[in-house]
Amino acid sequence: MSIPVKKLTGQILDIVLAADAEIEGCSAEEISQIENESNVRLPAAYVAFLKEMGRSAGDFLRGDDLFYPDMIGLQDTVEECMFVSDSSAVLAESDFVFAGHHDYVYLYFDTEDGEDPPVYRYIYMAGEDQPEQVFDTFSEWFESSVEDEISLAEY
Repeated sequence: MSIPVKKLTGQILDIVLAADAEIEGCSAEEISQIENESNVRLPAAYVAFLKEMGRSAGDFLRGDDLFYPDMIGLQDTVEECMFVSDSSAVLAESDFVFAGHHDYVYLYFDTEDGEDPPVYRYIYMAGEDQPEQVFDTFSEWFESSVEDEISLAEY
């Protein structure tokens, strides 16, 4: 696990998605709260992300339910979506939903799948409600998200 959090934070600052003062990490107490409320131990790669920018990152992924405390409760939302859509998909107790996008796309990982686990996507839409692995690691997702934001900023 080698998530380059500081390097990626620098890239976010370089393309002016955030001012230094807008990047705020979670405290140890907030990370413990997330773990306690979710009944999981979070993987190291995600904890590194939370410590660096878990509360705020300016315009980086603004509008997504990604930052503290917005990600708390996403697990319940996804479970309800799966139930309502009559999906055969079910989240495991060790799964942690870390991001939601416009109330229909959700990202999660299995907290028991290593310190830098694969990322899965669940789309709450008729006929497309089976989760799929979209990144091999959380670090890969984070790097890809920064690259996508850079591309949008340069466009």
